[in-house]
Amino acid sequence: MSKDMKRIAVIGGGLTGLTISNFISKDCDTEITIFEEKSEKKLLDTTSAKIVLSYSTVEILKKYNLWDKDSFRPNFIDKIHLSYSNSLGSTTISSHDENLDFLGAHIQTDFLKKKLIESIYSNKNIQLNSGTHIFEINGKNKKQIFYSKNNKNSHSEFDAIIFASGLDLLKDNYFNDKISKEYDQTALVFHLKGSKKSSSIAYERFTDDGILALLPSEDDWLVIFSLHNSALKKYEEVSDIELTKKLQTLIGKKVGEINKISDRFKYPLSLSYYKKFSHSNVCLLGDACHKLHPIAGQSFNLTVRDCFILSNSLKMDNDIHTVFNNYQNLRYKEMKRIIKFTDFLADKIYRLPIRKFILGKIFLVLDFNKNVKKIAVGLITGSYLYKKNINNMKAYD
Repeated sequence: MSKDMKRIAVIGGGLTGLTISNFISKDCDTEITIFEEKSEKKLLDTTSAKIVLSYSTVEILKKYNLWDKDSFRPNFIDKIHLSYSNSLGSTTISSHDENLDFLGAHIQTDFLKKKLIESIYSNKNIQLNSGTHIFEINGKNKKQIFYSKNNKNSHSEFDAIIFASGLDLLKDNYFNDKISKEYDQTALVFHLKGSKKSSSIAYERFTDDGILALLPSEDDWLVIFSLHNSALKKYEEVSDIELTKKLQTLIGKKVGEINKISDRFKYPLSLSYYKKFSHSNVCLLGDACHKLHPIAGQSFNLTVRDCFILSNSLKMDNDIHTVFNNYQNLRYKEMKRIIKFTDFLADKIYRLPIRKFILGKIFLVLDFNKNVKKIAVGLITGSYLYKKNINNMKAYD
C-alpha cells in the first residue's frame, strides 16, 4: 500500500462499519482497518433477524455492487396500509405515489452481512481486524489506537477514526451534546404464519396499547409491536395460543387465520442522538450517532444515506477535517427531520387525548393531498436523495 494513502480506522464491524468500509474503498484510495471485538466466527453467526431496506438504500447498494437480488431473496413492499384499531379512518401509501418501483425490500439481515463481508475479504485495502479489544485511543492530528488480539498488545496510527460503535473508548470529550429520551415502550418482536401468503403490502396499525407493524417476508410475517410498558404484560406473559387470539382481534384477517407464532423477543425503546457528530478527524455513524424508534424503519436506512454522503465527500476532498465538518453540515438537517417524524408518530401523538381524531385527519389528508403523500413517501424511502444524488454516481464495475 502506498505511503500517501489515507489510513482510516472504523470502530465496529456490524452493518454500519461494514457498509462505510465498503463505500469508502470504492470511492477513495484509502486503507481501512475495521476493529471488531467479536471473533470472526461470532461475526458470521447466523440469526433469524430481518431488516427492511428502503428504496434509496437498495439503489445505493446497487451502485456499490452490494445488492444481490438472487441471494437476498427480497420481499418487495409497494404499499403500507395505515389504520387505527376500532376506527373507520385508514389510508394507504404506495410506491406509485412517487413513481417508484417499491417502497422497501424485506430481507434476512444475514444475507446483507454476508455480502458486505465477502466484499471486504476481496478488497486488499480493507482489513477486518476481528477479535480485538481496544484499550486506549489518543492523539490529535494522528490517532493512535492501542489494542490486544490473541493475548498480544499492538498499536496502529490513523489519519481519522469513524465510530460505528464503542464511542466510550474515546477519552477526549468531543461529543458531549447527546440528546436522550426513554419512550416507556418495549418492542415485542416475533414471526407469525397465517393462512394468507405474504404479499407486497405492509401494515402499520395504531392501537391503544401501542403501534403494531406487520411486515411481509418470503414465507411469513415479521411483527414489531411497540407496546406501552403499561400494556406489556397483556402480550408478553401469555401463551402463543392466547397471543394469537389477541392478535387476531387486533388485525382481523389481514394475514388470514394465524396458525403459528415463533422467535419471540423484546427490547426497550428509546431515542438518542448527538447534535454534533463530527470533530476534526473523528466522526460518528449508525447507532453511535443516532438511535431511533423502529416505526417507519428508519435507523439503518438513515445510516446508509449517511455513509453514502460521507464516502462521496471523501472522494471529492482530500482533507479529512474539511470532509468531516461538511458531513456534519450536510446530514444534520435530515437526521433532525427523521427524528421529529418518528418521534411524533411513536410518542407525541399518544400523549394527546384526541389521538384517534388527529390520526383520522392525517389519514384523510394523505388520501386527498398528493403533495403531502409524496412528502411521506420521500421520508420513508429517502427517494429525494436518490433523485438528487445517486443518479450522478458512476456505476462501479
